[in-house]
Amino acid sequence: MSGGLSSLSIKGFKTFKNGVTKDPIGSFVLQLNPAELKAGYVVNDKKGPENNEEAKSAIGNPTNPQTLSKAKESVSFDFIIDTTGAVKQNASVRTIAKAVKDLRKITVDKISGTHATPYVSVQWGGIIFKGKVDSLSVDYTLFDKDGNPLRAKIGLTLTEHFDTSSESANNQSPDITRIPTIKEGDSLVSLCQEFYEDSQLFIRIAEFNGLASFRRLTPGTVLEFPPIEK
Repeated sequence: MSGGLSSLSIKGFKTFKNGVTKDPIGSFVLQLNPAELKAGYVVNDKKGPENNEEAKSAIGNPTNPQTLSKAKESVSFDFIIDTTGAVKQNASVRTIAKAVKDLRKITVDKISGTHATPYVSVQWGGIIFKGKVDSLSVDYTLFDKDGNPLRAKIGLTLTEHFDTSSESANNQSPDITRIPTIKEGDSLVSLCQEFYEDSQLFIRIAEFNGLASFRRLTPGTVLEFPPIEK
């Protein structure tokens, strides 16, 4: 996952259904992009359901994590927040204490009413990763003379979230939204084959992106290829 010139952003949401996050809680934009990003795959999800309830899919059907046809992807990365003036300020970082509070709200603090942690979307360059945060760590590394933190190193680990009710052995839809920049020679047919292993989905992608014609793509434009249930 490459960030290019764009800044990695983290967004929290209350709900998630059919691959779509809804009801935003807030967002956080990094001052500096991560130096590296680690990806892994969870083969056996042994974590129990929240509140000791029976595990259920996004639409309420009971489900066993062991029956999922795909391994869940996990992503972890570290980044710095800084208020010394050495790093360019942005609207997400005014003080370290406030920045950490805002990060907690959109990643790990349970939502009032649902008692569940937020669904989190991480976007960097042309990739969007949607999941739940497994851990958030904060290492305070610099303080002023009064003991107020001036710099902190944040560690974030997420595990992919998708609707288990739509999982099947024949479902090849990606579990993350891809947002490529169109290059000369690209076509919806070839991109659908690459992302979904099904070139016939080009009409649905054209409709999703509001394209008047699927035959002619303009280089430099950006299209969205979301998870699709077949």
